[in-house]
Amino acid sequence: MNRDLFNEAMNQIDERYLACCLDGQPQTAKKHPDCLSGLPTRFSLRKQLRKYAPALIGTVACACLATAVILVKQRQGQQEPSWPTKIIQLQEGDILDEIYKVPHWDEMEIYEQYSNIECFGRLYNVQNGVIKPEQLGNELGTFTAQGQDEYASLAGEDAIRFHPATAYEITGISPDCAIAIRYDGKDTYYAAVNSGYRPETLSDFLSDLNLKDTLQFNFVDYEYFKKSGEYCTVRFENVENSKIWELLLSNVQAKNESGDFGSDGTTLLSLSVSIPLLGCENISITLHEDGYIFTNILDTEKKFYIGEENAQAFFRYVLDECEGYELIFEYPQAKDATESNPTATLTPIAHPMHN
Repeated sequence: MNRDLFNEAMNQIDERYLACCLDGQPQTAKKHPDCLSGLPTRFSLRKQLRKYAPALIGTVACACLATAVILVKQRQGQQEPSWPTKIIQLQEGDILDEIYKVPHWDEMEIYEQYSNIECFGRLYNVQNGVIKPEQLGNELGTFTAQGQDEYASLAGEDAIRFHPATAYEITGISPDCAIAIRYDGKDTYYAAVNSGYRPETLSDFLSDLNLKDTLQFNFVDYEYFKKSGEYCTVRFENVENSKIWELLLSNVQAKNESGDFGSDGTTLLSLSVSIPLLGCENISITLHEDGYIFTNILDTEKKFYIGEENAQAFFRYVLDECEGYELIFEYPQAKDATESNPTATLTPIAHPMHN
């Protein structure tokens, strides 16, 4: 093992175990509210450990070898799962790395032109979700929506644009989360969401957005590496909504712990969800093995602890009781072949999916 590999390996080991190697007592540094805890102790431990590396490296190597043997034996005793496949033929536009072209001002819809509006100290971003008149609540007042003409900005001209708009509550949804706006001279009511919304608990999150009525579950993805090393995505589309509510969204007293440096657990499953009313499509809820769920609903992270038991129960339910299929992506052929057959088709899957 060369020095670079050894240093990299040491950086992956928890400080508690490094401390035990040196003097048998774990060391902890005092936490500081403005930085990651334990940095001075961490660097000190690693410096000491590298000093005694020749004496420890044999022990570390033996421990790694023993662990590898155990894992190999466990892996050999497991039968790799298999699912029917669904082949998706990709168009060239699906895979080419093209530079996004910013549309000109007169090519955009009005909600794209004037996409920001500040109301009562909250900044809302206007979406393409359309609110029906019967879904409107109380009128909140008249405000000024704002946008920027990027091409005018590049030309050195005054690029900021303004347009008056009237804001309304959306029935069943807290204004802390979203409102409806109507631009002067237009008849359409657009949803506008507050990305700065931070619920205190899962209960607040569910009730403020009326998610019981507005949240749509699309599908669940399970991603893993096969024994061959090939990356695999399995999609489940017949997952019962009641199971999601029971196992993932029932711990309503869970605190929102967003900002606490992510999760220590591997991602088990990813759920695709939408809130069509607000124009929020194909957003994510991820389930982690340490019992946390994460979501980017309203554009910013929310994190709730639902319990490891619930996380594992939902994971096993999806894999053991739901029908899924492995996604196989086929890339386009040569240019002349794709021109003769430009329309993508899906091949039949091995087992029919339940709607």
